[in-house]
Amino acid sequence: MTAPPSATTDSDDIAAATFAAFGSWSAAVAARNRRARKPTLAAALRQAAKAGAKVSGAVLDPSGRVELRFGEQGTGDAKPDDLDQWIAKHHASHAKGH
Repeated sequence: MTAPPSATTDSDDIAAATFAAFGSWSAAVAARNRRARKPTLAAALRQAAKAGAKVSGAVLDPSGRVELRFGEQGTGDAKPDDLDQWIAKHHASHAKGH
């Protein structure tokens, strides 16, 4: 096991401490360069269920960020827009057999 080079900066001090903790220089460098994993939607939903939270929606950003919305899904207080009215009319006309 070879000792790290002389520590002259803060980053060298951190690397030397990491070297002492891991026992080898390559493990210390690998630990310092390791990239954090992005959370998955499934993992976020599992954690929410484990905490007993009721998830009403989820959003995934292109960057990989997961955002969960909690609470009741819809209260029905929202005013129907043109699309909602068209869908209701469409379903009603097809229910009659047109």
